[in-house]
Amino acid sequence: MLSFTKSYLDLCTSLWYSVVLRGGARMKGTLEDLWHGNMSPQEDSRNNTPEMKQLMEYMARHHDDLLKSMNEEQKDIFERFDDCWSEYASLAEEAIFVYAFRLGAQMILDVLSKPACPQD
Repeated sequence: MLSFTKSYLDLCTSLWYSVVLRGGARMKGTLEDLWHGNMSPQEDSRNNTPEMKQLMEYMARHHDDLLKSMNEEQKDIFERFDDCWSEYASLAEEAIFVYAFRLGAQMILDVLSKPACPQD
């Protein structure tokens, strides 16, 4: 059972519902932003580093080169493999997202279940 002090909850309430931006501007809560499509974790996380962008460019180039070297039957087999791999990668990304979200929530619950300043 979690026990929170009222003053601690009062302090954190505004943090739970909104993010305060520099300059004091407020934005909708994270859940609302996700719902309205203002945030796209699946898109934002894929190409967010120069190394990842470069790797994606290499993969696209090698993919095109490989297709050029194939006959029609090989292209058909490769396309089916590519579709299966894409589906697998999507399911894996979803599982990782759910796991990481739950882990983050568990960490927050752990932090909030302990007093900020231990009582002597």
